[in-house]
Amino acid sequence: MNALQTAARTTATASVAGPYPIIDWQHWVQNNQTRSAGGGSAVNAPNTLPLLDLPPIHAPGEQLSRFQVFFRKSKEVVKIYKSGITNVWKNRKLALAVYKRLGDTPGPTGELVGRVLASQAVLRAEQDARSTAVLRTARDDVSFRYQVPDASGLSRAEFQLVRRARRDFLKLPLFTLIFCVLFEMTPLVVALVPDVVPAICVLPPQVRAGIARTEQRLAALQTGGAIDMAALQRTAPRLARAELAGLAKALELVPSWAPAGLYTSAYLQRRLAEHMAYLKADNALIGQWGGVWAMSAREVETALLERAIPIAGKSLEAMRFELYTTAVNMAVLRLDAGYLLTPRTLAADDVARLAALRELTFVDAAHL
Repeated sequence: MNALQTAARTTATASVAGPYPIIDWQHWVQNNQTRSAGGGSAVNAPNTLPLLDLPPIHAPGEQLSRFQVFFRKSKEVVKIYKSGITNVWKNRKLALAVYKRLGDTPGPTGELVGRVLASQAVLRAEQDARSTAVLRTARDDVSFRYQVPDASGLSRAEFQLVRRARRDFLKLPLFTLIFCVLFEMTPLVVALVPDVVPAICVLPPQVRAGIARTEQRLAALQTGGAIDMAALQRTAPRLARAELAGLAKALELVPSWAPAGLYTSAYLQRRLAEHMAYLKADNALIGQWGGVWAMSAREVETALLERAIPIAGKSLEAMRFELYTTAVNMAVLRLDAGYLLTPRTLAADDVARLAALRELTFVDAAHL
């Protein structure tokens, strides 16, 4: 650890509970220049996430009757469903193109996660071959290693595209049938069985309700207490049954309509272990393909919820720092499923200190 990192640890984390490695340059550097092989963003997959807000249904000052409001909202719902179904097909084609470029065949998401983790192991073994840059800060000249990604590799955006496209495509046949039969009445039915809806077709009110439900479950699950490294490093098989069930429901690893008690501990352990492997792969790809500061607000929010971190009432800056610290802690300290049971919301003072540190040590990969 160099002098700047030592100083950062003591000045920026005085009131932050628990282990807190500060500067991991691969995640700390902002890289908006990196592009996927297809030319788009290398870290964001914007057409794979649902909307959070419905477009306005009337002009400012326009007065509408209840029937007009219902009619216009129904039209917007139909538009969202049609657009969502179209995007599911488009994303499927784009995902197949990614597989073709990589010389691979479509398969379970777990195989893609394994591919990413294996490639990261190779990169760590070849760490000395990574490009080296010099960062000039207001405090000192710091030499650090930063991996410039290979544009021909699997980007984080492509990884998420393939993963989300497969998930949505499997739900498309049944949802399309329901929509063709019920049309405007579809929301009333899918509200009872939300798991049949492709994620990109979920309506904004249902998205917000799902986020609120997740945060309520996390609040009940993450009780705080003393920080114990051994507890944070626990893998899925070492969690108690109640912890397994709580995480499975909060992270939507089991259907929303089914109580977690219906599943065996072995099944819940396997689902949570698969989720942790996915998070580790995603963390690595975020650092490799631009960092959290190159991610859109929707991608940051989605990533936090996947890592069992609430998002309500938080600024984008605070959410970025929480995602950064979670990703780095998991990688550097080898934290696992037990880490998801720990509250990781940063206090306002901690966010301010981290922001000051980032301003002092900011580097854009475009200047390397």
